[in-house]
Amino acid sequence: MEYNKPYFLKDDFKVTALNAGHILGSSMFLFETENTSLLYTGDFNTKDSILLKGAKPVIADYLVIDSTFGREEFYFKDRSLVYDDLLKKIKQDLFENKFIILAGYSLGKNQEIIAFLNKYLNITPLVDKETYRYSKIYNSNNNNLNFILLDHNIYSSNVLVMPLSLMNRNLIKSLEHQIYKKISPYVLTGWKYSRGANLVNVSDHCDFNSLLDFINVVNPKKVFTIHGFTKDFANSINYKLGIEAQCVSSLNKKL
Repeated sequence: MEYNKPYFLKDDFKVTALNAGHILGSSMFLFETENTSLLYTGDFNTKDSILLKGAKPVIADYLVIDSTFGREEFYFKDRSLVYDDLLKKIKQDLFENKFIILAGYSLGKNQEIIAFLNKYLNITPLVDKETYRYSKIYNSNNNNLNFILLDHNIYSSNVLVMPLSLMNRNLIKSLEHQIYKKISPYVLTGWKYSRGANLVNVSDHCDFNSLLDFINVVNPKKVFTIHGFTKDFANSINYKLGIEAQCVSSLNKKL
């Protein structure tokens, strides 16, 4: 499905895919009949990144919204500030001749990390097989990412981009013994854990305030929350916006 192009399932029922701003190809869906409309977000992000434009809200009668970070404690800095801070730290690491590991999700976040390294530092990083596979798909869709597959060639770059799930203190120590260099590890995620590395708090999801801003523009009659902190976020929508909200899991129990 092309973005922003209505597809008619019946004469009076159409669906339109909209950019969700989460990863390459991620979509929101707007369902419309003659009398009503429903917007389903899935995972989405309203903020631009190096590779993607953020999702744009559209007016709908009903909204089913991802609430992964649906608590007030989740606040993400502007991406440009995060990039600037990370750039300074990596430049210092390189000056100190450290080997740098940047860990994120193999699909989505790691492609953004590669683009960051390419654009701001002119660095071509090593990447694991899974990140390599997804990055090739990004390149086949009009991106121009430069990276090297890690395959017994650890000295081919001073930077390694790898899955967040593999980052741990034992890996860092083992690699330091292998290459005789200090490791400077980073984890890029919206969550608060670091896995023994430096935390770079950036996400491919909306934070709490961005979720509320999105709902305000959609201006729905009712909101249904799904994924993440669904009950907490539904309560916040009711209290802060005065819009009726309910978590989808509570509907399932009633059914």
